Amino acid sequence: MAETQSVTDGVLDILEDVLEIPRADLQAHPTLRDHENWDSMGALEILSQVESRYGVQLDLREFNSAKTVDELAAAVSAGMK
Repeated sequence: MAETQSVTDGVLDILEDVLEIPRADLQAHPTLRDHENWDSMGALEILSQVESRYGVQLDLREFNSAKTVDELAAAVSAGMK
């Protein structure tokens, strides 16, 4: 559980930085594509930073299927195993 929370916190850090959206807003509205700053370039930057930070390689389809912060963090956690 602690590892999952740590990954979620890290993913939130990346999302906050790339999307320029406060963490509280990301947590209150966790559906990624609902945020006005979400676009294809931002998504690729998020993917790149997540893969670099956690040393994982996510399948692009898997990344795109993650609709929420928690789903993205779960995909990262699964890739770390």
